[in-house]
Amino acid sequence: MDRQLNEAVDIQQLLQFVTSDDPDYKVQLNSGNLENYFPTKKVKLAINKAEILKKNAVPAYFQNAVVSTMEWEIPADHLSRSDLTLLSLLENNHWDRPIYFSNMLPSDIKLGLDKYLVNEGFASRLMPVAATSEQQAPAGEMAALVNVEALYDNIMHKYNWGNTKNAKYLDTDSFRFSSMYARDIFGKTARLLLEKGQLKQAGEVAKKAYDQLPDRVYAMSDAINYVDIIDSLYRSGQGYLAGNVVDRNLDYVSQNMEYLHQLVLDKKNLGFEWNDMQLALDSVDRYRDILLEANDTKRLARVEGLRNSISNGMV
Repeated sequence: MDRQLNEAVDIQQLLQFVTSDDPDYKVQLNSGNLENYFPTKKVKLAINKAEILKKNAVPAYFQNAVVSTMEWEIPADHLSRSDLTLLSLLENNHWDRPIYFSNMLPSDIKLGLDKYLVNEGFASRLMPVAATSEQQAPAGEMAALVNVEALYDNIMHKYNWGNTKNAKYLDTDSFRFSSMYARDIFGKTARLLLEKGQLKQAGEVAKKAYDQLPDRVYAMSDAINYVDIIDSLYRSGQGYLAGNVVDRNLDYVSQNMEYLHQLVLDKKNLGFEWNDMQLALDSVDRYRDILLEANDTKRLARVEGLRNSISNGMV
């Protein structure tokens, strides 16, 4: 129940308020019952920077970005016991241990803390930091902040990728996850390393993707999701590997376009099929830019021809 308070309220005060047995701290419902409530959605947590640095609660890369106060707004109109548990954890942890959120969780689980979550791969770490221009991810990324060094270390030295490369069969969820890893884990990390001028590391991440992810294309989304990996392979001097991925993906696109186009002609308004055709067109557009930069004229000619056929099929 928003009491229109002018400023964010300290998390300790809010927790004391919402757990109080004092009737003055409760609201009366239509039933006549008195219930605990939050008087605001705006929350703050004071930060002792000296304590943060002493406890190494943030990596060196982010130490100049530590804020004096974390402020955020709870998006939901209600709080569950698990939400109160999280708020209590924030109040009592004192940054003695890192707090992580899985990147697979829906945003509402994070209670509006998104701007303080630093992406490290499959999870994001809560840190009392504000983004600088060089630490901020592009718009639309999973987290507002990215720890590129941690991403690189996790991919190259900590994550175990299993046997998806050589598996004889992958179920739907498994190959969808693999495609997502190509885009959000390997591809994004390689791209960010390229932007930082770390060409060697970008090439290593792209090579790791080539070695660990499936050789087979399972869906049209694979074609677009491998774009950053392909680009990084070319830029790091691994054109042979990049060409293999391009050929494989273009084969899939080419083989499926005629089928998709015919489905659309025969049965109008097929959303998934139109979406796949748009993905195919977006993919070859991105490949064209990469191949131009890499001066791969043979594959560029194939992409141009494929693009024309896709465009004609969508008219």
